[in-house]
Formats: sequence, C-alpha cells, structure tokens
Amino acid sequence: MAMEKEEVGRIVGYGDKLSPCSLHHLPCSIAHNGPANVSAYFGSKSTGAKADGMEIQEAAFRGRRLLGSTLPLPQNHRGFVLEKAPSNPDDPDEWVVRSEFREITYWNHDTMPSFCDSLPRCIDWLNISASIHKPVTADQVASVLPIEEEAMAGKRKSEV
Repeated sequence: MAMEKEEVGRIVGYGDKLSPCSLHHLPCSIAHNGPANVSAYFGSKSTGAKADGMEIQEAAFRGRRLLGSTLPLPQNHRGFVLEKAPSNPDDPDEWVVRSEFREITYWNHDTMPSFCDSLPRCIDWLNISASIHKPVTADQVASVLPIEEEAMAGKRKSEV
C-alpha cells in the first residue's frame, strides 16, 4: 500500500528583495511575531574564549546572562524566514519568504555552548545525513572489500 505524501504548506512568493538576516535562537519565549529592531536592544561581544572549537559570545537579555556561539549552516544549505501569506480563507497554509540566513547564533543561560547542545547536533546531522544518503559507486565498494577481507582473515587467525 502506497502512502500519500501530506502537504504541510506551500511557499507562494518571495518578498520584494530577499535580504540576509542575523538569526538568534534564544532560550526563552517572546510573545511577539514580526520584525524587531534587535540590533538596537540586543548586542553581543566576543569573550575571547573557545569551547569545543567554537568562539564564545556573551550577551544579556532582560538582565540574564547569555553565552552563545555562531554556527554556520553546512555547505549547500540555506535557511529562510517565512511569514504567513496574506489571509486566504481557501488556503491558510500559504507562506511568503521574507529573508535568508546562512548561520545561526544560539544562546544558553549561563552555560558554555557545546557540540553536545541540541542545535549543533541538529546541524551536524545535516552533514551526516548527506553522507549516508550519498550514492555509492561500484568502484568505491570494490575498494573497501579487500580491507574487510583482510580484517576478517586476521580475526579468524586470532580465534585459532
């Protein structure tokens, strides 16, 4: 039995000019949807420290200290900021692309960013997924077979 692919939404247009944006993932909820003059109220500075090879930044939001790091998206990936399309009573799942991003700055409350955090692990998965789904040629398989045969022969000798 074939499964039907369910459509979850449709991009119906792009903004007048697709501009790059800075994307910040904050460890809190903000009751606002829409543009905000973030650079006027939210600034960060480098601490000069590194953790797991990531440069650490420091900021504060509503008096709480935040530690963060900027993560680039993998090669050949782009992120988009979407906005609900103007109301269409016949189709409420239409979206318009407003801007694009190539990196994400994520923030933790008082704890150093780490590759063990969920966002870096998600971005890592994009690279892993691309690798495991990449087609393998017959030549690549043939080049690995002698190595596996040698390993198995060595294992058999050690069992005797």
